[in-house]
Amino acid sequence: MNKDKHSISDDVMERIKNGEIHMRPAIYFSLLSSLTVVAGIFAGIAMAYISSIIFFWIKTLSINAKAYGLRRNLAETIAAFPWWTVIIFCALTALTVLLVRRYGHIYKHRTRYIILTIIAVATIAGFIMSSFGIGDLNHSGRNSQGTVQKGPWWQNK
Repeated sequence: MNKDKHSISDDVMERIKNGEIHMRPAIYFSLLSSLTVVAGIFAGIAMAYISSIIFFWIKTLSINAKAYGLRRNLAETIAAFPWWTVIIFCALTALTVLLVRRYGHIYKHRTRYIILTIIAVATIAGFIMSSFGIGDLNHSGRNSQGTVQKGPWWQNK
């Protein structure tokens, strides 16, 4: 066994000296790890935004009342929806999976688990965004008369 390790290290060192393979500095792998994390975060944000719209749509469908304002808001939201976020989500998820599989330390995990983790966390974040109205244009601090509130409800008359 010791001879095998010695011959492998000698083989690798000889290949480096011949120029067949190149060593990379530590900063290279640090930058790749950072890029992987950033791509994963942005993919999660894009999916959270998409799932927030989907949950808003489901909420609108489940209401038994006419809710014309709510349906109008949904129509406006879908009309203003940036559909390129779906492409961005797919591209960033593919980039994250590629970088993790090639350079990451979790290469032992299956690709589907990595993708499912990104989608599950982002879907939960989208549900939370939808529940609390985060990012909703109609929760901008306006009351029912359309005037901007200047303070807490107990100070407004």
